[in-house]
Amino acid sequence: MERRAFIVAGGSLLASPLAGQAQQVGKAYRIGVLGFGEPQLLRQSLREAGYVEGQNLTIEWRNPEGKPERFVDLAGPPRAT
Repeated sequence: MERRAFIVAGGSLLASPLAGQAQQVGKAYRIGVLGFGEPQLLRQSLREAGYVEGQNLTIEWRNPEGKPERFVDLAGPPRAT
């Protein structure tokens, strides 16, 4: 391998992780929703306020599947097994 080829390849490997970090423009937010179904009104309101799921927002939906007693388990932190 020529010296220049090695330097170029090595430089691109080192620059890749830095380039990925530099592309993050703003803060990404994460919210959790407990409820039945996935309310479209919430998504629409957040979109109108400038929050777009997959770009600067992650929504974690937790559905008790018709069993309100499951809300307590869904709201708590993950349990160690």
